[in-house]
Amino acid sequence: MMIPNMVLLFFAIPLVFLRVCVVPVPFSWLSAISTAMMLLILVAACLNGSMGGGDLKLFVVLAIVLGPKLFLPMIACSACLALLFVGAKTVVGKFAPNTAIPFAPFISAAALLVYFAARI
Repeated sequence: MMIPNMVLLFFAIPLVFLRVCVVPVPFSWLSAISTAMMLLILVAACLNGSMGGGDLKLFVVLAIVLGPKLFLPMIACSACLALLFVGAKTVVGKFAPNTAIPFAPFISAAALLVYFAARI
């Protein structure tokens, strides 16, 4: 349930480098990403620690890579994937209330789905 900082840095440094150097980003793009990140931090603060700092850092890396047009659909898709997982486990009877689930796999899967769906 922890995302090590070294794993995020391993992916963040080359991805951010490629995004900034290969595909120039305008200032409005950066302001949109920073606004979305502030909203995520506010949501995390309101959830009383149920979304951790690792999830927020993963969202930051993916926001820079995907850009503002794909970032909001990625957030919605990750929430829907988590909801489907919890719903399926509830129907099967293997999910107890107040059970913590890791959110990072759903964030990563949603990022891949949104990224490749945008290319179609």
